[in-house]
Amino acid sequence: MAKKFLLLLFLYSIITPLTAQTSSATPKENKWVLVMAKGTGYDLQRWRTRSYFPKDEIKEGWDDGYQITSLTHGAGQWALVMSKTNKYGLQRWRTRSYYPKEEIQQGWADNFAITSLLYADGTWALVMTKNTGYTRQIWKRSTDFPHARIDQGWSEGYKITSLTHGDGKWVMVMSKGTGYTNQRTRTSIEFPSTEIKTGWNEGYQITSLNFVNGFWYLIMSKGTGYYQEMWRTRFNFPKDEIKKGWDDDKSISYIYYAE
Repeated sequence: MAKKFLLLLFLYSIITPLTAQTSSATPKENKWVLVMAKGTGYDLQRWRTRSYFPKDEIKEGWDDGYQITSLTHGAGQWALVMSKTNKYGLQRWRTRSYYPKEEIQQGWADNFAITSLLYADGTWALVMTKNTGYTRQIWKRSTDFPHARIDQGWSEGYKITSLTHGDGKWVMVMSKGTGYTNQRTRTSIEFPSTEIKTGWNEGYQITSLNFVNGFWYLIMSKGTGYYQEMWRTRFNFPKDEIKKGWDDDKSISYIYYAE
């Protein structure tokens, strides 16, 4: 009996730490998050990964009639997705070592709207676009997750169109004229697969996903027009999963890298 007890205790001491590590290490094991769907309005797509900001690839895409629809950074590389779509008009991008509030104000004055904003590799990268349908935008920068500002924005008819964390701050962009009919936020320690499935069952689609300080922050929206949405998490950039999605007539709607 004593030997059996010691054996069970030994096995428990080995298995328990491994189980805990597996449970809490989701972002370390599955860093790239890919979301694809039908109904995005993106007719053709291309992607590029580069160790430097892909300004030449962006120009090449623009020259070929593509527009920036996703931009992120992870594992030492920028990941750019460009699409052929009638959803967007003229675009511009800016990179700055400081938060680009003056560039945003100038873009708004020129009738551009924020369509991408992130902080990576010591750089703020801003993409602004014309003819998005957005009628007005606001942004909020805060140390803590902006729960109160989200509720206020929703009460005023705004919807979240960009949410990122960088340089120690949350930066949220809310817009009017999105077409979204409703939004929800969910926070969890584990990858929010259950919350995503629940949202899908209730008619919501993924529009933002972040992993910050050990928590996943999920934004789901109604009225996106997306359907048959799917997600995949992979340690390496998910090029094979993208190809499979394209073969199934799905388009990339969102790519994220969990640090």
